Amino acid sequence: MEAEEQQPWMTDFYSELPKVELHAHLNGSISSNTMKKLIPKKPNPDINNQMTVIDKGKKRTLEECFQMFQIIHQLTTGPDDILMVTKDVIKEFADDGIEYLELRSIPRRESATGMTKKTYVESILEGIKQSKQENLDIDVR
Repeated sequence: MEAEEQQPWMTDFYSELPKVELHAHLNGSISSNTMKKLIPKKPNPDINNQMTVIDKGKKRTLEECFQMFQIIHQLTTGPDDILMVTKDVIKEFADDGIEYLELRSIPRRESATGMTKKTYVESILEGIKQSKQENLDIDVR
């Protein structure tokens, strides 16, 4: 049988399996939907809108992948951005059937917004806390 013929039942089967994600980077897990929510909040982002859309099935070069991190850093400059991103990432993992998530990030500071490494980490922890309060079926560490 060809893969195309097997795909519908296999897709359902895999979608329903409980999953774990043991090494998810926060900035590498931000969806295009979340990026689109962040863009209007920034006064003059130096962003090519085409770079912010990652359509499923589209391929990008390694260089384009690294450019995405520059864009993400432009969009996540304050504690509120980090909080929103954290909550969105956790919700999206939960929606994909992930029941255990090990989320990681490198704290950074943004002098323009006053975000410190400490407030960066506190925002992530608050996002995890708020996600738990929303009773998502996911354990985040």
